Amino acid sequence: EDELNLKTDDAAVETDTVSGMQQVEQSGSQTEQETSEKVAVKSAPMDIDFSQLSCLYVEDQIDSQILFKVQMKELKSMEFVTNFEDAIPLLNTKSFNFIVMDINLPGEYNGLDALHMIRKMPVYQDVPVIAVSAYVLPGDRENFIAAGFNDFITKPVLQDKLYDSLRKIIQ
Repeated sequence: EDELNLKTDDAAVETDTVSGMQQVEQSGSQTEQETSEKVAVKSAPMDIDFSQLSCLYVEDQIDSQILFKVQMKELKSMEFVTNFEDAIPLLNTKSFNFIVMDINLPGEYNGLDALHMIRKMPVYQDVPVIAVSAYVLPGDRENFIAAGFNDFITKPVLQDKLYDSLRKIIQ
């Protein structure tokens, strides 16, 4: 399998920690305010169970892939490809809950071309596809959403930005 493939159980530990903290709050062994603050901070990214989600990240920059891998370690699985041509076999054989797509890709297809091809695949018609780019001009976000992406994030793709984007899309 691909060297950057990541499957982790770290999120389950985080969930258990949050549950444990909520139980502490109910038992009263800490002040309610202290525990509520801890729970709010810990549980903020967990309102969507990211440990059950798989992602395809189409990104040609290895440093961006590594940052994404570190930032999104809670995901059940993630696959990385450097161009859309390499993504096609994965899209045909695996299932992804969301796709993150660099707009500027090498090869025959850019991110917008890739989006149009993904939307023609019945199993991916409703799967969120988030556009990412380091080069942003005024109006880009609106243009990418109008073109069919579910959202647009500027690089670097940090955990909070992606969580916020997915919350807007899914909820």
